[in-house]
Amino acid sequence: MLRAGVKQIDPTFPAFFRYRRIGDDYLVTNLVGQWIFLSPNEFRDFVEGRVEVGSDLYEALKSKNLVRAEADIDDLVARWRRRRRFLDYGPNLHVCVVTLRCNETCVYCHASRADMDAVHTDMSKETAEQMVDLALQTTSPWLTIEFQGGEPLVNYEVVKHVIEYAKARNEEAGKTLEFTMVTNLALMDEEKLDYLLSNRVQICTSIDGPKALHDTQRKLPGGSAWDAAVEWIRRINERYAEMGLDFSDGNA
Repeated sequence: MLRAGVKQIDPTFPAFFRYRRIGDDYLVTNLVGQWIFLSPNEFRDFVEGRVEVGSDLYEALKSKNLVRAEADIDDLVARWRRRRRFLDYGPNLHVCVVTLRCNETCVYCHASRADMDAVHTDMSKETAEQMVDLALQTTSPWLTIEFQGGEPLVNYEVVKHVIEYAKARNEEAGKTLEFTMVTNLALMDEEKLDYLLSNRVQICTSIDGPKALHDTQRKLPGGSAWDAAVEWIRRINERYAEMGLDFSDGNA
């Protein structure tokens, strides 16, 4: 139901719009994302079709394609096309499971975890190259390759091979290429961290809660999964700060 004392809608003046009361004013939008704030009186005049042609309000509404007779169809089509351009694109995230092996045993694991001696679950470099070639076929101009497992650092050499091969192949593909890694951090060391950060790999991990809870949920033979994760989170954040990166965006 329209408010602001609107008595009757003029179907010939306003183009299609949506509205919402925000504070004392009305936010009016159209299908292509253009918007304008109107006072209650302006909103009433707009809906009732009583806006004077050539007035400041008329010109403002016209510039937002909210005056039916003045709507710029070419502009509306172009805006609609830009808002829906993602429909022409293929996938922009490719998950790369480099191994099913994992050095931790989580009670809730759903990743078909394999024991550390199950090397047959490791991705080979040949398969990794085929994966990259396939991923780069996407029609999306952006591509993120995310390393998962198991624990991806178990098969660190293939992680490195994927990064280097993908960057080389992307010189021809020309996509905005990014890398992320989901890791428990227990196998991290300074050499690996140097390499990952130098290649702008976003490092993602999680903590289940306090140490007792985390270590109960995530069992690390011979050590504390919580201690390893917390220490490397601290170290990664220090490195992000040294590099002038913002570590508050949840990447580590």
